[in-house]
Amino acid sequence: DIGGGEAESIESSEVAMASDLGQDAHLFFTVDGSAPDFTSTPYTGPFLLTNTATIRALAYDAGYARSAEAAPIVVRVLPTYPLSATAPGGGALDISPPAFRADNLYVGDTAVTLTATPSNGWSFLRWSGDSSAETNVITVLMDQPRSVQAVFGTRLSLTTNGNGEVRLDPSAGPYAYASTVHLTALPLTGAYFFGWGGVASGSADPLSFTVHESLPAITALFGPLKSNEVSLT
Repeated sequence: DIGGGEAESIESSEVAMASDLGQDAHLFFTVDGSAPDFTSTPYTGPFLLTNTATIRALAYDAGYARSAEAAPIVVRVLPTYPLSATAPGGGALDISPPAFRADNLYVGDTAVTLTATPSNGWSFLRWSGDSSAETNVITVLMDQPRSVQAVFGTRLSLTTNGNGEVRLDPSAGPYAYASTVHLTALPLTGAYFFGWGGVASGSADPLSFTVHESLPAITALFGPLKSNEVSLT
């Protein structure tokens, strides 16, 4: 004969029942809002709810001569969902509010604000995963598991030494962290490609360069041809 109403919990809720009809009273209950009777589920002790339910309970005295029904109680069990928010390199993330638990679980329907801040020499490009926005501040609604990644990019500091040029693929930056840029050295008349300098080395042409630092400086070295030499590209 307790009062009804609503209760709210996160992930689960323990339900315990008691009656004023004596220690030998018999309790029966339903969790779907239907009217209980002595054919309903018997109460044998506290139990755990992991989903939202409408509980109705009915108690009988030891001889089933008297009964009392409690007012319905709605127990709202709020789910939690994981949020994976990462920035592989080139910047950092600020997440607000903090997670409900240390394993990045958020209560369902929580609005989480993510702010991406680039490091020196980098710029924010876009989000990937559950968002493709190009603004550095977004709000993610935690109505399901979510995964977002902040993508930062930088430009190449490219120079040539000698008579030649360099072709880039993709042709223009900024280039995302951990992306690969292909550099092709093209000697002009009277020159040949000697090799790479700066943060690159060797004489591979084209060169596949993976971006892991800001404003990487790469120099293409072109030497002059002698009178009896030619350059094949």
